[in-house]
Amino acid sequence: MGGFKKLCGVLLCVPTVLYADISRWNTKELPTDFPCEAPLPDMQFEVTEEYRLHNAFMLLWASALAESKDKNEILSGLKSWGFQGAELIGKPRFGAYGYFAAQEELNLLSFRGTNSFREGLSNAFFLPLPLDEIGFAGTGHRGMKHHFKELLKESEAILKKNDPEQKKPVFVTGHSLGGAMALMHALHLAKTGWKVAAVYTSGQPHVGDAAFYDDVETWLPGRYFRMEQSEDPTPRVPPIGSAKDAFGALLPIAKGPIGQLVERMNYGLSRSLALDIGRTLSLENADPELSQIEYWKNLRGNLEKPQSLPALIQSLQKRMQEHPPQNYMCAFSKAFVAGS
Repeated sequence: MGGFKKLCGVLLCVPTVLYADISRWNTKELPTDFPCEAPLPDMQFEVTEEYRLHNAFMLLWASALAESKDKNEILSGLKSWGFQGAELIGKPRFGAYGYFAAQEELNLLSFRGTNSFREGLSNAFFLPLPLDEIGFAGTGHRGMKHHFKELLKESEAILKKNDPEQKKPVFVTGHSLGGAMALMHALHLAKTGWKVAAVYTSGQPHVGDAAFYDDVETWLPGRYFRMEQSEDPTPRVPPIGSAKDAFGALLPIAKGPIGQLVERMNYGLSRSLALDIGRTLSLENADPELSQIEYWKNLRGNLEKPQSLPALIQSLQKRMQEHPPQNYMCAFSKAFVAGS
């Protein structure tokens, strides 16, 4: 598990479906050489639609495993956790885009974040497009829409092959771009008859406008959970429409055009529960819209040279140090121990 060690160094009312099983998936089956300073928490995965702190941690591990470029490492890691029938999704030049795995009680889909220039370029195409072509309401990120279309046929075929009668609940997870893919897959699966138990994402950027997130709330009510580091800029981009003034003020010389672009893109906010990683592990109670606006205001206030593009880039790079999945995992463990 050598490479994996390096990672760790990474309102429609729908009746609640009850799952009686406790999964065999727990931290006792994870690698013992947990590299974070904080000790490895004792966690047990529970097959439930409801939010569970233990499930958040285990699915964070699952999304970190998807980041590996070594397919044998992914498959052996899943086997050590008691999963069977594991299959990789996609065949890019390095690694895979994600994986499917199953236990007797559940199906699991996990997607990784950006790890190539091509994917980074796709992320840059953030101007929104209508999402009706892929069965979603509203408008959304152009690059994410394209990436989702590339993955869906294969990931859905793998699910159907392994669970043709759609009996098992599906848990979906992913980090960064993988979080966006996890949400879009979960929404599609819910709309096509699959029992989506929950989707947990970490460091996930915004996907679409308010109509898209209304669609998510309709089909995944109370089953979408986000994990965010307080300084990580990725969960705040593309900036929401109401943050146009705060975001535009980062570069006063171009405040007008930048603010107009942000307003025109009109990205929305999810009403899902957000877990504040690295602080108290409490579910976010603050106004999420105000929180997003304050983030950009605080970033500008902390710049050494408020009108300097290099200073802005340097500050964002520093904050991006919180973004890798291994940093999410270690921050989670530290906060969990502190709150125990």
